This record gives sequence, structure tokens and C-alpha cells, in this order.
Amino acid sequence: MRRKSNTDAPENRATRIASSGSERERLRNRLVRALKKAGEYQPAVDDFLIDQIVRNTIHSKNAEKFLNSNATELTYSRVADALAKFSKIINDAFHNLAISRRCRLMGEDETGIIKQLEKEILEEFNDAKK
Repeated sequence: MRRKSNTDAPENRATRIASSGSERERLRNRLVRALKKAGEYQPAVDDFLIDQIVRNTIHSKNAEKFLNSNATELTYSRVADALAKFSKIINDAFHNLAISRRCRLMGEDETGIIKQLEKEILEEFNDAKK
């Protein structure tokens, strides 16, 4: 039988959901601003990939918190595997977003776009850890 931790309490889940919602909006808005600043932001094309990046970034952050707090030998490898999958999804979404934008901008370097967006994500991660 699974033992419930304090984080499973309904009030903690509600707090976590509310904070992840505000975190999701903050991160999403930051990425959209970065794309608008770079030019050629098209919501119909970009929003799906932005949402993938944001959702998996939050999942990754939560998984890291779990590893640092409650992980047992049994769960550690599973959560670490999930982290690797989240990382791949984020990387692929960045790549696809850069390819899509490169096609629209014709000539702008794909790696520059990826680096700019990754910088925004890392800054958001560091702000959230404070």
C-alpha cells in the first residue's frame, strides 16, 4: 500500500496546481515576448511548440524537486528516465520552433534562435528557484 506524503494532501495539491498555472503563464509570456522581440511570431504555428516547451519544463522542474526530496531507489530510475524524456521533448520543440521561424525569416541562424529561447527558460528556472 502506498503511503501518502504531505504533498498528497488536497490543500497542497491545490496550491501546487495554482502555482504551476501562474508559473505556466509567466514562462509562456516570457517566451512569447522573446519571439515577438525576435520578429515573426505567429501564434497559429508557434503556440503549440511553446506550450510543449512550457509544459515539459514545468514537469521537469517538478520531477527534479521529487528526486531531491522523496525519491527511493525504486522511483529514482523511473523519475530520472522521465527527466530525460522531458529534456528530449523540450529540445525537439526548440528545434522545431527554430526551423519554423528560420523558414519564415529566411537566413537567420537556427542556433541563435534556440540559444535565445533556452536563455529565457534558464532565467525563468533560476528566478523560480529563488
